[in-house]
Amino acid sequence: MVTDMNSGLFVTERMQVSTNMYTESFHRVLKYVYMKGRVNKRMDAIINLLIKYARDKAFDRLIKAEKGKSTKHITRIHKRHATSLNLSTSSVRKISENSWQVKSVSSQYVYTFKKRMCNL
Repeated sequence: MVTDMNSGLFVTERMQVSTNMYTESFHRVLKYVYMKGRVNKRMDAIINLLIKYARDKAFDRLIKAEKGKSTKHITRIHKRHATSLNLSTSSVRKISENSWQVKSVSSQYVYTFKKRMCNL
């Protein structure tokens, strides 16, 4: 269940993520690291800075991957993936052509997944 997408706070069952922190952090890095605190009025200059930011982030990610370092978030994803590989087929029930119910391994919850197609 997703609530108001304009508020910057996405709520699903038992999980809240505030996207404002990520947006503000990105803005601070862009303004004070890449723009050196100066005001920008030219679109081509800010696009160039955004391309440099994306290049630097991709390079940082390559370095982390080469060193074998992973973030807490990536570690949790790998752990959940490993757990899902050990999941028995009896805990997954097909409801319809595009939806399934999966019993949680660690609790009594049952999760419903629906396949959606994007029509862009």
